[in-house]
Amino acid sequence: MGRNVSLPDSGLTIWHIDRKGDNQSTHHEVYLVHANNNISVHTHACFYASYKNEYGPTTTPNSNLYSGSASGLRVWDISAVGKVMTYKLGTGVPSASLNISYQNLSGDLNANGFIESGESADINLNANNFGQISSGSSAVTCTAKGANASYVTVNTPSVNIGVLNVSQTIPFNHNITLASNTPIGTHIELEFYITDGTASATFTKIFIVGRQILIDNQNVTSCTGVFYDKGGAFANYANSTDYTMTILPDNSNQKVKVQFSAFDLEASPNCVYDYLKIYNGNSISTPLVGSYCGTTLPGTVTSTHSSGALTFVFHADEGLSANGWTSIISCSSTSDVNEMESEQQPEIFPNPSNNGIFTIKTKNNCNTEISICNILGKEVYTNIQAYETKTIDLSKCDNGLYFIKFKTNNKVIVEKIVLNK
Repeated sequence: MGRNVSLPDSGLTIWHIDRKGDNQSTHHEVYLVHANNNISVHTHACFYASYKNEYGPTTTPNSNLYSGSASGLRVWDISAVGKVMTYKLGTGVPSASLNISYQNLSGDLNANGFIESGESADINLNANNFGQISSGSSAVTCTAKGANASYVTVNTPSVNIGVLNVSQTIPFNHNITLASNTPIGTHIELEFYITDGTASATFTKIFIVGRQILIDNQNVTSCTGVFYDKGGAFANYANSTDYTMTILPDNSNQKVKVQFSAFDLEASPNCVYDYLKIYNGNSISTPLVGSYCGTTLPGTVTSTHSSGALTFVFHADEGLSANGWTSIISCSSTSDVNEMESEQQPEIFPNPSNNGIFTIKTKNNCNTEISICNILGKEVYTNIQAYETKTIDLSKCDNGLYFIKFKTNNKVIVEKIVLNK
């Protein structure tokens, strides 16, 4: 449809492609095989049932290579002309053609459709026969492959399918269990192999451990999962897109924490092309943690807002796209660390800072002692002051990770800040 529309014919077109050919001689790189065997007469260039319903080694024209040797290709039972045309394609020798296709995952403990650490689940697939004859008695095996195979126990390593008739589909499943120590975000590779002793096929499926959350214009409540750009784990994000998403904790006494393990957006000065902005709270009106692009990891970002939420704003312009990001969602509670009450929790932004300037905001006027140390424990800043908002200048310090400690009313909290000039 739409290819060589000027041809005074209709039907199935067959194209001969030879990468070694050219367009300067009769040995073309790409040319239309004419059903009438005459490249100068286009009225019968197409194949169809009432004219030429077969193309192969013994037809005219034949399917030989330019060298004259047989290609082995045969196309037959070509249907009548129509918007949808059917035909058979192969070597011409009748055989079964086995195939496996993935359907879904079910039977997991929390019924969210994702396999998680410690869970068992059914991997549901279909076995098909796209060949010309029925298969022999066939079976499918399931094997865990790759570096993370030790996390997987395949409870049903082999499933008998039996005879697959032509165009028949038979559903089946394998049951697996993940070890309780399988990290969220782990890639689990399963290989499925079907054979009837003659025909065979292999299918590989990769599963990601944990709930997968792709950025979108929505609010999500979750304290566990893998957070991706819109392209997910295996594709780039799309151009010309904008999303705003808030991740909230499961309970009011929890704080959302997002730890980035991979980050790749189109780089630009001041992140004006593609960017991910992170806000410390449940809306874009809360303090900005930072704006990120390029390949600099945002690190671990933990909400200090009373809502316990983090809000993400993603923008991609019409230019280049990239791999996006991978991050792990978890939650911490106020009992996990010795920290201030939520009404005294300081806010630090931007973090990381690309110029060494950090703004600290508190919600009280108490005397607060602030000290900042580098990773070697050397103090680079100290101050005692009653304030609500304060600016700290670390522009003369080296790039890297620093620890900022707040002490007020016998309460102490330590946070990480990153200087990336």
